[in-house]
Amino acid sequence: MTNKEVLMEEIGHTDEKFVPELNAPDKKRIKPKWGWIGGLASAAAVLVLVFFGISRNGGVPNPSVPSGAEDSTEATELEQLDVVIHYVEGNALQQETVFLPASPQVIFSEWMQKNGIGDDVRLFSVKLNDHGTDTINDSVAGHQAGGRLSMTVTVTDTLRNYYQQIPEELLLESLQRTMTGYSHAKIDDYRLVLSGE
Repeated sequence: MTNKEVLMEEIGHTDEKFVPELNAPDKKRIKPKWGWIGGLASAAAVLVLVFFGISRNGGVPNPSVPSGAEDSTEATELEQLDVVIHYVEGNALQQETVFLPASPQVIFSEWMQKNGIGDDVRLFSVKLNDHGTDTINDSVAGHQAGGRLSMTVTVTDTLRNYYQQIPEELLLESLQRTMTGYSHAKIDDYRLVLSGE
């Protein structure tokens, strides 16, 4: 039974001139001729995501590094800066500008090399504190910067082993100048912590 017959049976016999839809031919859904553009756009979006999602090592995943275990201080990801490395030569401080990644570890390593410090000395951390206050109101976090910026550099206590070869005061001053200078921020307070492993 067709739709026309069902409708006629339900409402009774009605003159077809009052219901023109009954005589109209069934319309078939016409697909737009430009529908392929949507598929093409989707494919292009996938290619863009794949292209920009390629790993950091030239587009080929590194099978020797587990996923998510990449070094977050990898030099290729960091901004490169002209960093002034201070070092002791004789009984005087010298300096040399070197183009390096803005990583405390990389800069500390360069400082060690310039001062003849061995691999037994390691940098544990560099912490900046602006002595500000944090607030949380209705799920919104905020931070009000304080008036002073402090830097705390923590290094292995094996640095003391080099005080006989290099004057202690000059060595520590060269470290302070190097570490506080690369950030280009005005450091108000500097503290060096020598720590055991």
